[in-house]
Amino acid sequence: MRWALVLSLLVVWGCNESLFGSHRAGGGGGDGGDTGDANQDVPETCPEPCIADAARDYSNTVNGQKNWRYLDDDRDRTWVPMKLGAIGWSGQLTATAVSSCADSAGSSACSALGHALLLSSSNGASGLADPAIELTMPSRQVIGLGLRVYVPPGAAPQLIRLYRNSREDALFTATVPAGSKLLHKLTLDALAGDRFLVAVVSTGAGAMDVGVELYASGSTAPSDCQLDLPFETKAAGGTTTPDTCRGGSFSQLPSPQLNLVSLAPFAEQHGSIQISPGNTVVGDHAIDQTTDLTVQLWVQLLALPTTTTREITILSDLDNDLGGGLELSVIADFDPGGGLPHGPGLAVAAYSHTSPLTVDRVITVYPSDGGWQFVRVARTSTGVDVCLNGVWQKHLLVDSTASFSTTNSPTLGRKATPATEVAYFDGRLDDVRAITTALPCARP
Repeated sequence: MRWALVLSLLVVWGCNESLFGSHRAGGGGGDGGDTGDANQDVPETCPEPCIADAARDYSNTVNGQKNWRYLDDDRDRTWVPMKLGAIGWSGQLTATAVSSCADSAGSSACSALGHALLLSSSNGASGLADPAIELTMPSRQVIGLGLRVYVPPGAAPQLIRLYRNSREDALFTATVPAGSKLLHKLTLDALAGDRFLVAVVSTGAGAMDVGVELYASGSTAPSDCQLDLPFETKAAGGTTTPDTCRGGSFSQLPSPQLNLVSLAPFAEQHGSIQISPGNTVVGDHAIDQTTDLTVQLWVQLLALPTTTTREITILSDLDNDLGGGLELSVIADFDPGGGLPHGPGLAVAAYSHTSPLTVDRVITVYPSDGGWQFVRVARTSTGVDVCLNGVWQKHLLVDSTASFSTTNSPTLGRKATPATEVAYFDGRLDDVRAITTALPCARP
């Protein structure tokens, strides 16, 4: 639980909730926010060894100075670089802007934070873009991220989103009222090419000159990354693709040739793997499930389950003989109740009791639009939280004595056991990760 313990938040108003709190945050453009419950300080300046500091590295002459960009977050998995103006950067179609305290030292945010960037948001009701700053990591390493935000007096409350690569991969969200300061820090694994973004989202009126400081420093903390499959490269012969976290490789059976394609959830992801019915992709090592764990990935089904296939397995290391592991699948006919029509369902299964050995699963609605979906499953000693496209869906209660560990390596596109199970998966997967921590997602 090391990652969870280093989360900290100091917000100068009296609302504290867990990262799975009741405020609405939503993925893919939803509004609202969650707040953390720790109260620890966040240094004003980037601790050494400092990798990147948004305020220090800011440039009003070069966009992308030291791996930084200033963007319009279009809320649809696209980001448009801002244009350089007389002072700072401005959005192309909105009132969004990014400048620096070096250009506006009299700003109240600069007085509150010492040094920062100044982000201006547009009217949230307009449905346009949000100002964002982006840091791209050049190499894999464990980093500490520090976030400091100040919303000036008289402004509307602003939702602050800290996320990795896209809004669905949320690391933290919080709503900051006028005249309030937010401090937050976390430690996590940054993989080569990971983009860390902070967006200022207006849920009502926009705000001028919201102070935002983001920095990344090197950390000696141990790595929490257990599995990362970006599906961007394959070995000579084309039969395996590497796990960039802990080594090893994944191979396809029975057809040995992996099909890596250029299609991805968004342009920055570069590519994905396409798995055809009858094939499955299998790893060569198990992931540790004896501690807090998050398994997450992007899924695009080219064919939904039918009355014939009934269930399509996305990922599984479930051990039907000894217990332990997780299984993610899409079923053909799910009745969500409330008068809603039947349709496909996202099912997540885990062993919930050891004696007798019992596997249970929860099911939620799975979109039938054929698009990319971001699935996150966060597991602790008390249960499993299921998140879809950044929004919490269901919780599976698990007995503290339940069997978590498994010796099965993750299997993509088919159940892990029995090995004779038919592989119905027809679609694409991308950015499959397993992380030793329970990452958050927002309650609807």
